[in-house]
Amino acid sequence: MLFNLLAAEATSTVESTSGGNGGGMGGSTVMYIVLGVILVAFIVMNVLSNKKRKAQMEAEKEKRNAIKPGYRVMTIGGIVGTVVAVDDDANTFVLQTGTDETPNYIKFDKVAIYSSENPDEATVEQDFTVDEKTEAVEETKNAAADENAQPEEVQPEEKTENVETDDGNENKE
Repeated sequence: MLFNLLAAEATSTVESTSGGNGGGMGGSTVMYIVLGVILVAFIVMNVLSNKKRKAQMEAEKEKRNAIKPGYRVMTIGGIVGTVVAVDDDANTFVLQTGTDETPNYIKFDKVAIYSSENPDEATVEQDFTVDEKTEAVEETKNAAADENAQPEEVQPEEKTENVETDDGNENKE
C-alpha cells in the first residue's frame, strides 16, 4: 500500500512539472545551479577554515618552542610547575613541582603544555597591576575623605506659628 502511494505521488509530480514548460528541463537546471553554488561555498569555507587552523597550529608550535627554563607551565593534566630543563631534540621538558625543600621533577612532552607564563612578562604585568591598585586605593581614600568632610553648617530657619489667643487676635511667636 505504501509503495502504491509513493508511485502515485511520483506520477503526479512528473505530470505537474512537465505540464507547461515543454519537457521539464527548466526545474532540473535550476536545481543543478543551486547544488553547484552550495558545493562551491562548501569548498571555499573548508579552504578558509583550514588556513585559519594551520595559522593557529603554527602559533601554538611557536609558543611551545619558546619554552625555556624558568617559565611557569600548566599541563593539560592540570599540573603546575616551573620548567627546569628543555630537550628540543626529544621535544620534552622537565617540570619542577612541590616546594623548594622537597622538589619533584616530572618529564613531559611539549605537546602536554596547556598554558605557559614567561617570568619576565609576569613581573612587568604585576608591576602594572600594582600601580593600578595603588591608584584605585588613592581614589577610594579621596572619595571617603569627601564623604566624611563636614558640610557647611546651615542655620535652621526660625519657624513662626499662628496662635489664636482668647481675645481672637493672632500672635506670632
